[in-house]
Parts: sequence; structure tokens; C-alpha cells
Amino acid sequence: MNTPCSTLAASAFSEPQLLIDSLNNVFGRHPKTRASHAKGFCAEGIFVPAVDAPRYVGAPLFTRASTAIVRWSVGGGNPTISDKSRSVRGLSMRLQGANETFDLLMISEPVFFAATPESFVQFLQARTPDPETKKPDPEKIRAYEAQFPDGRLQPALLASHPAPASYATTPYFATHAMRFTNDVGESVWGRLQMRPMAGTEYLDGEQEASLPDKFSRASWNHVLRKAWWNSHY
Repeated sequence: MNTPCSTLAASAFSEPQLLIDSLNNVFGRHPKTRASHAKGFCAEGIFVPAVDAPRYVGAPLFTRASTAIVRWSVGGGNPTISDKSRSVRGLSMRLQGANETFDLLMISEPVFFAATPESFVQFLQARTPDPETKKPDPEKIRAYEAQFPDGRLQPALLASHPAPASYATTPYFATHAMRFTNDVGESVWGRLQMRPMAGTEYLDGEQEASLPDKFSRASWNHVLRKAWWNSHY
């Protein structure tokens, strides 16, 4: 799909193929690999809701323990990206009850890099490597940021600190608010957060320089298994 973004109707930016093509043009095409958050791994555990959860939501999943299938990942479409990269970390979780499921997608920064499908696509198109230099054109990035100031926030946050020391030592944030309704019809809007019980910890300078590119799975073994998250909204 080679149509310039400027000629596309706003609704066209939501087309799945355009979103995937835009990701692949930045990160390359990797067979049998996701276009986004390509590097990651899964685990299974038990989700136990807080005792006061029914005060906010009446769904059965939030009244009893259920199976949780979780995937942790590194942002972007490069399946061989270093675990030390200053990229967003992802946490996707499916709660599986007897007759219902609940899917939750979260990232390790409090803001997403795009507020609309249009800014999502143009963020990526501005960072598509030039065929000759093999690098993004800085002028295109500056033009994008002038048109979509929201696109500056997440990159600035990611650049301000090293990568997490573990998937279990970074908070996670839902990218939008949700409406929760309890059994008596009372509703409240909330934006979910997960806070690591082990505390927030980033790599220090020595670790950033010396750790192998695939250190996160090893850190999962001794940190993640003994540290979980408290959920807040």
C-alpha cells in the first residue's frame, strides 16, 4: 500500500494492513513473527482479585480466582532486539474464567506514542529508514512532531531512564480508561495500573554496558516468580 498518508481519509488509518505495513517498513519483515512487540515470552499463573473488587465491578472474574495467561514483551517489531534497549515493555494478560474472559493490554510508560490511528501511522512513516542512508530522515521526524505533539512524550520518557532490570521491576499502565460497573449499577471510570511489589528498578550504567542482550529471561527466574504486581486505578 503506497498511497501517501496525506491523501488518505482519516478512517483509512485504522486499516489493519496499513498499520502492519507501517510497522514492517520500520522494523523489517520477519516471517512467523508479530509485527509489533515481536520479542517476548508467556507464562501462566493465578489471578486473585482484591477483596473489595466487587465494590467496583460485578463480573464473576473479579469475585474469585481465575487463570491468568500473561505475555511480557519488548516494544517494536525486531525479534532480536536487545533486552537492554530503551524501548517500552509490554504486558498483555488474559483472565480465563468458567464462562468469560477479560483481556488487558498494558505498557511500561504512562503514555502511548500516538493518540489516534493517524498519528500512529505517521509516527512510523516518519521513522521509516531512507533507502540510501538506511536511517530515518530527521526532517521527517521534526515535521511529524510539529503536526502531532503527542508523539514526543513517550520517546522522551523512554530516553530518560535505562531499561527495566526485570519485567517484574517496572510498572505497567493501561493506555486508556475503562468503565467499571458493579452489581447495583454504580459505575466508575478508571485507568488501570500495575505496580511491582519488588519496586521499580532500572539497569545501572555498569549493567547497561555489561549484561548480555538476552538477560531478561534469566532475571524472570529469580525475580518474577517471587514478585507480582498490585493493581490500582
